[in-house]
Amino acid sequence: MVYVDAGPLADGDVINDELPADGDDLPLPPWEAFGDEDLVDLDDRLRAEFRARAIPEPAAVASEPIRLGDERRYEVPVTVIASEFPSRLLGEWIAAGSPFTRELAKVKHVDYLDVPTGHWPQFTRPVELGQAIVAALAG
Repeated sequence: MVYVDAGPLADGDVINDELPADGDDLPLPPWEAFGDEDLVDLDDRLRAEFRARAIPEPAAVASEPIRLGDERRYEVPVTVIASEFPSRLLGEWIAAGSPFTRELAKVKHVDYLDVPTGHWPQFTRPVELGQAIVAALAG
């Protein structure tokens, strides 16, 4: 499993129930809704291209609880491609028992690769992200 600027959620977690929905749809929020760390390297041109290509997803994807019950999920090898926050910081959060990383802490085998940028490395560092994914899949 490869996570890009993300990690596993626990049973009952939601992705983000604070995102502004438009009825049953969840459009790309305005840039002001994101923190500075999300937007690193996402210049005006990339933001315009991203917004032009973005399509709404069902709002329930972000707001409804995830349901997981199979404990074997912790046996699946995971690679986290850390972009918004460096892997060093993720390790510190795990050691501190941060709620954000509690599920990741349970995974038996985790590798980390850093692609330092904001939340959307597919736009800001596509070559480096592609190389990191290939490296993760090569094991």
